Amino acid sequence: MSKSTSSFRLPISDLPESAKALQWPQQAMRERDWKGATERWAIIRKSYPDQVEAWVQCAVAHMELKEMEQAGKLLDRARDRFPSNPEPLTYSAELAMRAGKLDEAGTYLRLARLQFPSVMQSWIKSAQYAELTGNADRALEYNQQARDRWPEHPAPLQQYAELAMRDKSWETALQRWEEVRRRFPKQPAGYLRA
Repeated sequence: MSKSTSSFRLPISDLPESAKALQWPQQAMRERDWKGATERWAIIRKSYPDQVEAWVQCAVAHMELKEMEQAGKLLDRARDRFPSNPEPLTYSAELAMRAGKLDEAGTYLRLARLQFPSVMQSWIKSAQYAELTGNADRALEYNQQARDRWPEHPAPLQQYAELAMRDKSWETALQRWEEVRRRFPKQPAGYLRA
């Protein structure tokens, strides 16, 4: 009796290292081949079910394809399977924001800040959410947390400059981009966005 290909699994001893295997779907994502990425991540998930990236990044690819229901199912499973990992929560918030479910996004982000206060994305996504919901002061508070906690990382400072741009505070934005260039001279955004 032959096995169908959908239930086929290589013996553990024949599997490549997970880091090498993950390069295959990551390549499809870099090429913006979202359909190919979902297919590749599904294969990786069968062989490496304990890799959170296989669940979360497949959900991201589904989001890019506007397949929100599939993305939601993957993220639901990921939150259950990986409760000690922040990515399922922050990407669930991203999905909820894209779907216009702002209360749901706020709940995920409150949990992310409470459970993972030492993870930068908990604060970056929270600032994004606050701005989306029209609370510019709260967005700046969350962004300040990220800038204070991760001064060596360019993302919080870039978001700080972007907040000023979206607020049409052009002089302030120029000053903030100048700071990005001064502190992170190799970051193209400091030049291109300014």
